[in-house]
Amino acid sequence: MARTDPIGRVFVSYSHTRAREVNRLVAALRCHGVPPWQDVHDLGPHSSEDEIRAILADPSTSGAVLWISPEVATSPFVTGIEVRAMVERARCRDGFYLQLVAAGGLTYAEAGEIASRHLGLTDLRRWNMHQVTGDPASGADTAAVARTVLGLRLAAIHERLDPAAPLTLLLQTRAPMPHGAAQALRLDWSGPFARRRVPQPEVWSNELEPALVAVAESIATRCHGRTVRAEGHLSFGAGAALGYALRETTSIPLTWVQQTDGHRTDWSLAVKDEERAVEVHPEPHDPAGTAIALLLSCTHSVEDAFAAFRRSHALNLRGVIHVTCPDDGQARKRMTAGQAATVARHTRLALDEMRTTWGLVGGDLHLFMAGPVGLAVLIGQLLNTWGPITVYEQSDDSEGYAPGLAFGQ
Repeated sequence: MARTDPIGRVFVSYSHTRAREVNRLVAALRCHGVPPWQDVHDLGPHSSEDEIRAILADPSTSGAVLWISPEVATSPFVTGIEVRAMVERARCRDGFYLQLVAAGGLTYAEAGEIASRHLGLTDLRRWNMHQVTGDPASGADTAAVARTVLGLRLAAIHERLDPAAPLTLLLQTRAPMPHGAAQALRLDWSGPFARRRVPQPEVWSNELEPALVAVAESIATRCHGRTVRAEGHLSFGAGAALGYALRETTSIPLTWVQQTDGHRTDWSLAVKDEERAVEVHPEPHDPAGTAIALLLSCTHSVEDAFAAFRRSHALNLRGVIHVTCPDDGQARKRMTAGQAATVARHTRLALDEMRTTWGLVGGDLHLFMAGPVGLAVLIGQLLNTWGPITVYEQSDDSEGYAPGLAFGQ
């Protein structure tokens, strides 16, 4: 049998009476970059004991979560088939991991006893287990389980991966997760972003942003010293938030794979700066203002759209900084990695200089940009002394822009 593929899917076992809370867990796994396998979505039309056994024996199934609630005690399919198959895989010690979860008000001992009923001498009460405090489990409960599984996944990947190889990450907000994606972490945020350019504020602040922070923290602890190579189809806000989560001060080297006209280019702050015409136009506003608006015009000017937005929104600005790249249109669309690093550095320098000049205490920042999303990632990496940061997205209405993601609180 082939060794377990550490970047594969994670099987989720549960009683269907707990479908609502397990659906929250599955959504949390996706948000944290862990691709789940759940029967209601992934099982073929001819579901059977043999198919479940085949899935759990498949090397592309990298791990499993066993959601142990009181109802599992009366489910011979879970305890007699799924649990036995998962424990057999875990015993091979080839990288497959099994995370037990005591849910539905069960203690560790109660959950272990229920799950062990058909295992003979194996006693799961002695295995590592995560206890859920809420009944039913809350979003915070399922996110905590997802973070634990994320840690197990990253540890398995780091152990198997060549020391010089990067950890690959795919983040999707503007398109569904592609079938057959093979990145180590696959953050599927396409659902929350589906109806609008940004998710509902509470979804961002309670689910997505904490997941991104958890991913960064887990990479730092489980994959210390490893470079991250990220890509995806995402909004400016998500790009900037990704850069901010993996900012320079985290000591996690980040490379962004920029896709332009079918070409893929590696962008990072480690790339040597390349000469690029960059103009900075600062304009002071209210001396009592508490924030700075950064206008970044690379592919086209955002000035008119920003002005339209300002007519109906009060931002309490200390000043506006307009950064432009005054090249011809073709040059703007074909920004190189070195040019992107140059623009990002110039932008950060302008922000710091004008904050000092204008005597602004703190670093509230409103970002309006037109350019490649990779530039948003690089700029996000350089905003370690700024926050909160709000990134605005282009809107279809007459105002031109709509408030987007806010991070760095």
